[in-house]
Amino acid sequence: ERYLGVAAGPYALALPLLTVRQILDVGGASSTAPTDPRSLGVAPISLAALLDKPAQPGRPGLLLFDGHTGPVLLSVCGLSGVFDAPPPLPLPGTVSCRWPGLIRGVLTNDASLLRLVLDPRVLMGLVEAAEARA
Repeated sequence: ERYLGVAAGPYALALPLLTVRQILDVGGASSTAPTDPRSLGVAPISLAALLDKPAQPGRPGLLLFDGHTGPVLLSVCGLSGVFDAPPPLPLPGTVSCRWPGLIRGVLTNDASLLRLVLDPRVLMGLVEAAEARA
């Protein structure tokens, strides 16, 4: 499976690449990629803030997703590229998670970087619940 590596606050995360419709902006005003019309009028939501963590400096990006009820724009603190990986390893049963179902498992690479793989359907539910509260 292919993943997009992202950073949100202190977390190194991976999102299944097929769920990301478009990377709308990387690194600010220097981006020349056309904006997907589905993103027009949609306010971005910080993934770090959604996970109750402060944003970290990095190379920010905006990601467009198809949410349950419409387009969703997530801002991330950094992008670390696209990579191939085997299916994620499940979390140990002793790990408790604030958002049940959000973390599919973990990926590691040769540098021992641990990435949490997020379930995009659960993530979109969290985003839309946050939008409803706002």
